[in-house]
Parts: sequence; structure tokens; C-alpha cells
Amino acid sequence: MAEAGQQGCIGSAAQFADVLGVRTVAMKDRLKQHSRTKISPVQVRRLCDTPDRATSIEMRDAALLATIASSGARITEIVTLTPGQLIPRGPSWMISIQGKNDAEPRDAPLSKEAHSLIVAWI
Repeated sequence: MAEAGQQGCIGSAAQFADVLGVRTVAMKDRLKQHSRTKISPVQVRRLCDTPDRATSIEMRDAALLATIASSGARITEIVTLTPGQLIPRGPSWMISIQGKNDAEPRDAPLSKEAHSLIVAWI
């Protein structure tokens, strides 16, 4: 508000002091519209176990959920994966993903469960 007052858009923050419901202090206690919601590991497991894997679509959904949960990658990074981006690293697997601001691909961990679900789906 101070900047708006300096630019002549409003008089001053003091003018809003008498308006009911308007505070001039930062509202840090409110969540931003696009803020992330944290879920517990139990909730993640329940979500990953939701598809019953009887059809190819449910196998796909199970593979996507397990990959998102184990890699920490963005959904847009996961849905554009190709089989060539699955990289074996010793006894484990990684996925090579291109982040939205990354100049080069980065490797993200992939759980054995996610890998087996991807292989079963493909």
C-alpha cells in the first residue's frame, strides 16, 4: 500500500484504518491460492494403493502415482517420460527429467515399486 500511495493511486494506508476488515499488516497467516498441501506418508500410500490395477488404465494410474510419490518430480515432468528416460543405477533406478527451468536434464530417484509398475504397464 505504501508503494501505491507513493504512486498516487491511493492516499495513504492510514485512510484504510477505519474500514472494517482491512488490515495494513502482512497477512502471513493466510494460505496463498496455489500453496502446496502437505500429506502424510500414510495418505500417500493410501493414494498409491487406490487403483486396483485390473485394467491398463488402472495400471497406468498406479505407475504414475508411484512415480510421482517416489521421485518428487512435477506432474508435467512425469507425464512426458519415455522408456528411454529410465536409467539403471546399480541396484536402483533413476529417471532423467527436464525441469521447467533446467538447462540440462537431472536425475530423480525412482522406487523399485514404481519401476515394476511402469514395466508392468508398458
